[in-house]
Amino acid sequence: LLGAWELGGETGLGGQATVSRARHATLGRHAAVKLVRRAVWADPAFRLRFERECDALASLDHPNIIPVLDAGEADGRGYLVMRLARYGSLADRLRAGAVPADEALRLLGAVADALDAVHAAGHVHRDVTPANTLLDAERGPWLGDFGLARRIDATAATRDGILVGTAAYLAPEGIAGGRAGPESDRYALAAVAYHVLTGRVPFGAPDVAGVLYGHLHRDPPPVTALRPGLPSALDSAFAAGLAKRPDRRPPTAGALVDEVDMIQTQPIRAATAAPSSRAETGSAALPGNPRQAQTRPGA
Repeated sequence: LLGAWELGGETGLGGQATVSRARHATLGRHAAVKLVRRAVWADPAFRLRFERECDALASLDHPNIIPVLDAGEADGRGYLVMRLARYGSLADRLRAGAVPADEALRLLGAVADALDAVHAAGHVHRDVTPANTLLDAERGPWLGDFGLARRIDATAATRDGILVGTAAYLAPEGIAGGRAGPESDRYALAAVAYHVLTGRVPFGAPDVAGVLYGHLHRDPPPVTALRPGLPSALDSAFAAGLAKRPDRRPPTAGALVDEVDMIQTQPIRAATAAPSSRAETGSAALPGNPRQAQTRPGA
């Protein structure tokens, strides 16, 4: 038992915490529990980041942000109880290859709305990735893992010279030591969208240094070169989303997806087919709600 929660099998394992299935002992409700390792919990700096994650999630009320059910400390370990994402993560889904385009747009639209809500509330996520996009058949997708989230007015891109975020989706300003703002999250979303549509990250390299160099100095291969049949206008849309300068990116996450959606809804049905037999034999279609109808600042 962990408080009122009965822990089950592990669904995720990391250097700082494990994620397990859980069931409420009296209500019978199923959930996911993020349980911090004791040695990690002993670090005051980590506890501060954990509390920040709890505070950020508690302050955000959006259908596509992972709902928090409980949080606390027990037996010398911090824990966070969240809704159970029964379909895993987008990273799990991408192992089958690129996602069909119409399916991808439903997913990306929901994540974009969640990200704009995060920014409107004064936060920066700083780690928008497929692994942090959680899938649920009835309610998802959900944007999760706010352990690196910071207030917009206090967001340094590095901590003691250490990069913050996931290399494959890091914005150039974060790598170069600048401040990570909403524009950095929108760059990460564009990189995720690129990965979802092509099955590849924008900058692949044998080592992290090569990936970071690509973000700083190279242009990614055009999406149409990796996935023939997509409209050529998508290349310029992704060039804007992955612009090196923050002020040249779309003004909101929703604006990026809206542009991709507008281009994609042209009559190109052939482009919605998965690009390879590996993708065709992969997981079932991604669950996801239709795009949330709401007004976004600056859209």
